[in-house]
Amino acid sequence: MHVGVLSTGELSIAGTIKKMCESAKAMVPEPIWPDPDKEPLPPPVTHSIVKPPPNRKERPAVTLYSIWTPKDGQTEEEAAAGALPEMVNTSSRWILQSKETKKLYVKFFSKNIGNFDQVLQFEVVGSFKPFNVSLNTVCEFPTINSNYKNVFMA
Repeated sequence: MHVGVLSTGELSIAGTIKKMCESAKAMVPEPIWPDPDKEPLPPPVTHSIVKPPPNRKERPAVTLYSIWTPKDGQTEEEAAAGALPEMVNTSSRWILQSKETKKLYVKFFSKNIGNFDQVLQFEVVGSFKPFNVSLNTVCEFPTINSNYKNVFMA
């Protein structure tokens, strides 16, 4: 029998399974196994198991508030004077080193009067625990105090 040449033979169904296996073994050539001592070792491979993040709950959109971050480069004299630094509201991600702090300013705007409650959620990369900041604000039109004791102070 030649390798790569199609050969056919007759198998007797009346024989036992053992005879059928032996006749099939006689028809199929023995595989050529490589010598494991002569084969080179493959390079080491490192695999890691990465779990997908859990599904987080749908968060309501923050509509009445915006987060403002001071631009870098404010001098110490300006900070000591109490003046607000130049700010931007385009950042939504802040990289902080260990024990580092960052001031964030929350700006509120509403065209309606009333009490407004909102929760801002922050996350730390690698941690799936949300950190909540509750915001409670009151929006009113300016009014004049009508208490006569305060109006006509002596």
